[in-house]
Amino acid sequence: MKISKKVICTAMAVLMALSALSVGGFTASAASVKAPKKVEAKNIVNGIKITWSKVSKADSYKVYRGSKKIATTKSTAYTDAVVKAGKNYVYKVKAVDGKKVSSAKSAKKITRINMMLFSDIKNVTNGVKLTWSGRKGADKYVLYRKTTGSYKKIASTTAKSYTDKNVVSGTKYTYKLTAVASKTKSEAYRRVESFVALDPVSAVTARQNLSMDGITLNWSSVKGATSYAVYRQKCTEDGYKKIATVKGTTYNDKSAAANNPTAYGYTVVAVKSSCESAKTTMRLAPYVPKDGGDNRYYYDNKHDAHVKLYFNTGDVYAEGKALADFLSLGGMYEEEITDGADVIALENSVITAKKAGTAVVKITLSDAAMNLVNGLANNGVTALSNNTVYLEITVK
Repeated sequence: MKISKKVICTAMAVLMALSALSVGGFTASAASVKAPKKVEAKNIVNGIKITWSKVSKADSYKVYRGSKKIATTKSTAYTDAVVKAGKNYVYKVKAVDGKKVSSAKSAKKITRINMMLFSDIKNVTNGVKLTWSGRKGADKYVLYRKTTGSYKKIASTTAKSYTDKNVVSGTKYTYKLTAVASKTKSEAYRRVESFVALDPVSAVTARQNLSMDGITLNWSSVKGATSYAVYRQKCTEDGYKKIATVKGTTYNDKSAAANNPTAYGYTVVAVKSSCESAKTTMRLAPYVPKDGGDNRYYYDNKHDAHVKLYFNTGDVYAEGKALADFLSLGGMYEEEITDGADVIALENSVITAKKAGTAVVKITLSDAAMNLVNGLANNGVTALSNNTVYLEITVK
């Protein structure tokens, strides 16, 4: 059978057209939508944020976690909130133009690390101490600091705390803590602004003043401090309580006045903004009620000290035990009822008023205890000449 040239030419024309349509159509579809570039992933507060560059002609993007599509979006960013701490992920993004879809562009592998939080930042004796909780997936922590300008790395550690010793009192520092997964070079961080380094207050003194209407404190100024907070602990209380904030370097604690002898511990901290210096300096100060018509505090002709106490029947006076514990006098004194054993009970420095009447408790201090008490004395107000103290008790 003889085929004409016309048939052959027609057949070739059809085949060439079909070939061109097939090849050209496929090629045009792939070429018309480019894959996104600069696909990146980073840890943020609520998940992993994937970003990519905009693709010309694309009307949307498909986001894949591994081989699974997790989102279609018109934006050039997406946050994957369904992630687990310590787990590794790889993300891919495809550009879409109508029915045309580009090839996938992958980001580098990323480890999910929850955002870092400083659990505490405080001034200590030798600098600023920063502490934090560990993060799953992280194998080290990198700490950055700045005053102005850019951050500078100051530490890389596997520990969960760091003391920045290279600080200047009164200076504000900003810290950035980064948790790092070394294998995937993943990180997560959080900044803490406006923390002020402050040196501890020094040369604190606490003495009952000559007017005997309170305890007067003095201390040295601290560079950068705008005020000072005064904390006090009564010997019968647990922990310090802030009782005042002052601008200067002296304070008269009139609230320390008590009906019965007692002792207080004081600490003063420097303050700027919401930052305080370390509570490192503590001073003890005894308070003795001001002498009045009833001569509550006096020396006899042998120069033994006498203190008058007044109770109602049923009162329990544990101040003496608390004071002894506070001054660490345990085992350094002896006590006995020398009069009125039927009026009061005395056990382990605790006095219980049983009925109306008078009683006397004799306290004999060791030399070490006397030296400790006199070391707290000021201007002779509470100094002891002898080792004997008498408590003269009246129960109503």
